[in-house]
Amino acid sequence: MSGTDGGLVECSTFPCATPKNDTRDTSPTIVLDHGDPTMYESYWRKMGNNCDITFSGDDSLSYFANGKSLCWFLESKLEEQIKKLHNVVGNAIVDDHYIVIGTRSNKLVQAALYALSQSDQLEPISVVSATPFYSAYPHVTDFVRSGLHKWAGDARTFEKYGPYIELITSPNNPDGIIREPVVNVDQGKLIYDLVYYWPQYTAITLLLPHLPTMMLCSLLFPNALAMLVPELGIAWQHLDNLFTGYYLEDSQVYEVSRDYRKPCLDFAIAGLCKKKGHGVIYLFCFIGFLLFLTFYVVIFSDNLLIHMLFGELLRLTWMQISYLGHDSGHFLIMTNKGFNKMIQIMSEKRLSGIHITWWKWTHNAHYVACNSLDYDPHLQHLPVFTVSSSLFKSLNSTFYGRELTFDSLEKIFVSYQHFMFYPIFCVSWVNLFVQLLLLLLFSRRKVPNGLFNMLGNEEQT
Repeated sequence: MSGTDGGLVECSTFPCATPKNDTRDTSPTIVLDHGDPTMYESYWRKMGNNCDITFSGDDSLSYFANGKSLCWFLESKLEEQIKKLHNVVGNAIVDDHYIVIGTRSNKLVQAALYALSQSDQLEPISVVSATPFYSAYPHVTDFVRSGLHKWAGDARTFEKYGPYIELITSPNNPDGIIREPVVNVDQGKLIYDLVYYWPQYTAITLLLPHLPTMMLCSLLFPNALAMLVPELGIAWQHLDNLFTGYYLEDSQVYEVSRDYRKPCLDFAIAGLCKKKGHGVIYLFCFIGFLLFLTFYVVIFSDNLLIHMLFGELLRLTWMQISYLGHDSGHFLIMTNKGFNKMIQIMSEKRLSGIHITWWKWTHNAHYVACNSLDYDPHLQHLPVFTVSSSLFKSLNSTFYGRELTFDSLEKIFVSYQHFMFYPIFCVSWVNLFVQLLLLLLFSRRKVPNGLFNMLGNEEQT
């Protein structure tokens, strides 16, 4: 604070650890012990009043600076500047994350460990980090003697089965190496310590991370740190209502599943899974260009080979349109539900001939119980196809609410399904219309806006 005038408080943003009237040598120094960045004083002194912020003295008197935020005492303008700063530097993904501020990293590490621990666990959750790690990690983890978490040493030698928390110092100090998780077990939770991921320490090469993790980020100065906490997705917001009171015990992940998850983790760290803000608009422009190019060539060219080539291009264009409907059924790809519904109607019903209500009903069930004979409708194709010998004994479908009987008609179809597969799929789109009619007319499932579905205007459920 630097003076008041008429109820106004002037706040200067530049740090100054050295008093202006100090006659000692003020040459820039680098304190290796704790990284005190006094070398920036001369720069901020040259900035002068350019970074001063003036606000009214009666502003922000309430304890609740932002009641809608997870960190309710954080000023909205400060949160905006923190996100803007990280976006400019390009070191961390801050969109769809909450900002939690604190002094020094010790408090934020303890807060992150507390947030990721379960209060009803029988023993403290193990906390690990790959060597070399910061010497303060063991002390910070066990300092409060909490029964929620306990330091378990080097992540490279950690072999205990069960939940754990891995602290990842990326980039590592002092070598600046970008590091990744070491344990890579399904029950693990990650905390990325990005305190030293700034241009003065390490060259910025990519955003870290784009994962459902917590990130500890220094705001250029080591005394001001922020914890970036990812916002929970739509599905997670409804899990409490679906909780049965039972926890899964002795769960195991097959090696093949772990092998598949490893490249997914690598893709996420590389930023390939980041949702682009204008991706749908770009895709629309791309689809429009392909359609224009196809029609232009067909109209102005008589070459049969070119017609065949652009016929294939038209097929790929139609696939891109179906992908739009697919993604809109899983989450909002537009700015609001109204535009999202418009995409569903245009891409699925108008262009692809698929009823979005029936498709979302079956497709979401497929994702919830993937490849389960009892629950996955994508495997229950009797009487035409069967994918398992278990269906020879009939099956009670929990999805359709009836028994799928294996009778003489099914025996005939199954006996020749390897010949009938492609011919049937050539006209399988007719089944999409039939399935919606069966859903609307004969199913006991409540379908919102059934009349609109009959007319072809699907409503998002």
